Amino acid sequence: MPSLAIQRPAVWMSVGLGLMACTPIAPLPSGSDRPQTTLKQVLLQRTDRQGQLLWRLQADQVIMRDPQVIHLQRLQGTFYHNQAAIYTLTASQGKVYPSSEAIQLEGPIVLQDRRDRSTLHSENIQWNPHSGQLIATSGVRLDHPQVNLQGQRLQASTQTDHVHITGQVVVYAPEHQLQLQTQQLTWWARQRKVQAHSGAQTAVKLVSTSERTWQEAEAQWVEIHLPTQQVILQQAVQMKFTQANIQLRSAKVVGDLVRQQWHSPEGIQIRYQDMTATAVQGWLDRSQTLQLQDQVQLQGLPNQAHLNCQRLTWNLATQDLKAQGNLVYQQATPQIKLTGASALGNLQHQTLAIQDGETVAEILP
Repeated sequence: MPSLAIQRPAVWMSVGLGLMACTPIAPLPSGSDRPQTTLKQVLLQRTDRQGQLLWRLQADQVIMRDPQVIHLQRLQGTFYHNQAAIYTLTASQGKVYPSSEAIQLEGPIVLQDRRDRSTLHSENIQWNPHSGQLIATSGVRLDHPQVNLQGQRLQASTQTDHVHITGQVVVYAPEHQLQLQTQQLTWWARQRKVQAHSGAQTAVKLVSTSERTWQEAEAQWVEIHLPTQQVILQQAVQMKFTQANIQLRSAKVVGDLVRQQWHSPEGIQIRYQDMTATAVQGWLDRSQTLQLQDQVQLQGLPNQAHLNCQRLTWNLATQDLKAQGNLVYQQATPQIKLTGASALGNLQHQTLAIQDGETVAEILP
């Protein structure tokens, strides 16, 4: 049979009606006719049917006025799973429910996960030892050596290796100089990975807290892998860059935070000043060099011109341009069409030289 025990100095007793009968009874405050039992400096522990320890708590004061609930004041203890200590905790108040073996803690609460060295702060925590489910609400903050997560509700389980946080979630990664804002987040502690997603009306926002080439990004789904410093953004991705007023849009972007390189493998659009470049895929690095590949189109050029090619290298800082493969340049004033294998140019100086292979120039009436 599962057992719950209370220890006072050198004395063990099962909790239940029998304990109420053999302990001095003090009356409740006026207005209640239910008896109350108060104990000082008490150690409680609970085991399951197989005798495995579920939790152990030490409280400065225990008050029992209802056989279904045991009230604890100023407590500390340990939660177990498969005989292994998982969480250690301190709390100002707590409630033990003998029939369900569940525990409710009230804050301020500090709970340490002994598996990944993270610390949970909250004002309310519920723990179910059989399901291994832990739910924290109100003032939730999870501190890990590499990341800090804040939200309104946290749910964890010993059956999984991740934590789910909802509400107005904010993530800080000081070492990687990142801040993330979202409504839903999953934290994988062993992999040190953050996965954030939002609904159709909102977006996950990622902000750089350092002087990097990029400023902020938005997407419906964001993943940050801390060991490799890789970021993956998917669905309606928008990025703003600090220099040259560059804006990037794509269905998916993979970023390397160390190299400051961004790759769009599923379609990319770059807006710079009055020009827009699109392609099947593209790369943008810390030197503001943009590389586009497959079905490249560059519109909004001087003289109402546009350029089509298969590969384009565009240095947004110097405005140097190199286009390759099935090149077609066409402008409206004056009306000129150029075709060739490749071209070199500078948009600031409004120069373009067709190179390699046969070049055809048409001056349209």
